[in-house]
Amino acid sequence: MSLLLVLLSLWGAPTPGDIAQRVRALLAEAAPDSRMEIDTQRLEGVVAPVGADDWTLTRRSQGRPGGTEFFEIGWLSQGKVVGRHGLQIRVHRYVMAAVACRPLLRGQILSDSLVCREERAAVGAGERAVAADSALGQRLRRPVPKGHLFLQGELEDVPRVLKGQEVKLYALVGQTRVEMPGTAQTDAATGKIVRVRTGPGREVSGRVEADGSVQVVPGL
Repeated sequence: MSLLLVLLSLWGAPTPGDIAQRVRALLAEAAPDSRMEIDTQRLEGVVAPVGADDWTLTRRSQGRPGGTEFFEIGWLSQGKVVGRHGLQIRVHRYVMAAVACRPLLRGQILSDSLVCREERAAVGAGERAVAADSALGQRLRRPVPKGHLFLQGELEDVPRVLKGQEVKLYALVGQTRVEMPGTAQTDAATGKIVRVRTGPGREVSGRVEADGSVQVVPGL
C-alpha cells in the first residue's frame, strides 16, 4: 500500500521544468514587456508530499518582477490542499529600453531616427528605464549624450492642445455625432483629459484625439 502511495505522489509531482514553466508564465503576466531569466537551482529539491495528485503555484511577491521572488506551491489531493511549499527564486529581468542614437538637445521630440533599442537589465537605473515604444513622441527635459538610457522623469508629453486654444468638442449620441466649439483650459497631450469651456460658467471634460479634437467623456 505504501508503494502505491509513493507512486501516486510521483505521478502528481512536478519536475523542475514544470515549475519553471509556471514561474515564467506568472512573471510574464506581471511584466509582459520584459524578458526574464530565472535561477532554477532551488527547484531541484522540491518534493511532493505522499498522496498529492496535483499542484498550484502562486506568486507572493508584489510589483514588477526582479531580484528574489517569492512563490508558494499548493499541494492538492483530490482537489483539497494537503500541503504548502514556499519557494525563493532569483529572477533577472531585462527590458527593451530606449537609448539615444546620438547627442540630443533639451526640447527635442523623440522619433524613430533618434531612439535606438537596447536590451538592458532592469536593475539600478534600468529599473526606471523607459520602454522604446513609450519614448516615441515624447519631449526631452534635458540634453543627453549618445548612448544615454532614457529614464522615467526625463521625458514629457508633447501637448496636442494648448491652454486658451479653440478646439472642436464632440459627443456621440447613439449613432449621431454632436459638435460644438470650446476653449481648452489647460495644455493636454493626445489621449489625456482636458477641461473645455463651452460658455460662461460652463465646462466639460474630454479626451484629446490625435487630430486635436476633444471627445466628451461622460462622468468626469
